[in-house]
Amino acid sequence: MAAGGPGTAGSRWLSPNRLSPLTPAGAAALAGRHTLLVGLVGGQDFLISADEWRRLAQCLQRAGVRHELTDYPQAEHGFLGEGRPAS
Repeated sequence: MAAGGPGTAGSRWLSPNRLSPLTPAGAAALAGRHTLLVGLVGGQDFLISADEWRRLAQCLQRAGVRHELTDYPQAEHGFLGEGRPAS
């Protein structure tokens, strides 16, 4: 990803490092926990793009990680942080 592009600020956790769920080792580690991963994202979030959200879902699916990823199309970043200043 190019620096400064959409979704780049928060994409560090989606980068292909050894702990990322986007790597076979990272996804396998999550699958090995036998737990449900729940993710909520605002469709207008400036930290993660819709493409990154889809990539994450695909990687989790391939690894057999039980997950529920929900996109709230009109919501911005931090929409669940009631009373929190916008970031």
